[in-house]
Amino acid sequence: MKITRCDARTITDSRGMPTVEVELSSENYTATAAVPSGKSTGSREALELRDSDGRGVESAVANIKERIAPEIIGKTFSLREIDTLMREIDGTENKRILGANAILGVSMAFARLSAKESGVPLWKWLGGEAECDPAPPHLFMNVLNGGAHSDFRLPFQEYIIVPETTSLSRAA
Repeated sequence: MKITRCDARTITDSRGMPTVEVELSSENYTATAAVPSGKSTGSREALELRDSDGRGVESAVANIKERIAPEIIGKTFSLREIDTLMREIDGTENKRILGANAILGVSMAFARLSAKESGVPLWKWLGGEAECDPAPPHLFMNVLNGGAHSDFRLPFQEYIIVPETTSLSRAA
């Protein structure tokens, strides 16, 4: 699959924060991916690139348009190859030059585009890339949040319900 177009823009996530959305196209399909950020970050996490105001992502969007797009448009990649290329362009351990939000957005849009091209659901396509036979996705429901980012203290940050998988859901 040859990438014919790579675009990026700022959108607003569910918390009202600006985030990156990437749109990749092939000759047949278009796929998008948004990269909302979490509330907490670990000390060893890849760095999300934010503008000098601490909120905006225009610098990450510009990196996609000006640094990543010229390297991938008109070329054919595997997921591993495109991810390796972006890590090489960035050249840092924590993705601070291009921004983890820029790299992840392109990678996710590429995976979605590749799945569309292959005619299979994303989860199944990713399983093929990982050379495994994955089960269909499971539903996880976050029912209560606590922890350090909450106004009330609970012993755990999140309480999640995972419904039991039935033989019907595995048939997909």
